[in-house]
Amino acid sequence: GNLDPNGDTVTLPVTLYPPGSHSITAGYYGDLSFRTSTSSPIGFSITQAATSVTVTSQVAGPNSALAATVNTAGAGVPPAGTVTFYSGNTVLGTAVVSGSNLPSGIAQSVGTWNDVALPGGQYSITASYGGDSNYLASTSPTSPISLNPDFALSINNSSGEVSGPGGS
Repeated sequence: GNLDPNGDTVTLPVTLYPPGSHSITAGYYGDLSFRTSTSSPIGFSITQAATSVTVTSQVAGPNSALAATVNTAGAGVPPAGTVTFYSGNTVLGTAVVSGSNLPSGIAQSVGTWNDVALPGGQYSITASYGGDSNYLASTSPTSPISLNPDFALSINNSSGEVSGPGGS
């Protein structure tokens, strides 16, 4: 960094350090009036950030698209990796999360899975984010969804007669 008019250093932002223990040392390389000097190291640790997951569904006919949003509390690189969708203890599928930063700067990622294979019925869905090198794993609260069957069959036989073979 540079020195300000008072001889103090201009603070540089500390960015993109991975989780773990780190050390910073500052050095002044001197000029015609002052000798070179180096500070003592200052240690610091960066831990993985916490996440929370929410599940939403959009029901479209018999099928539903499940979306898991991986939320963070800070700015930076959005969460990466995968989310796994569950119905109870049964794995339904997985999705790769894709992230961006909200207008506020907060990092967020979303993974979507289409449950075209699920039959109609009631489900209790959870999503589990596996974490990455920057973010901790988390699991969503249970989200109930209801899928309608893709068709219904009803029989109306008002005459009470049953056809013979080949009839309708």
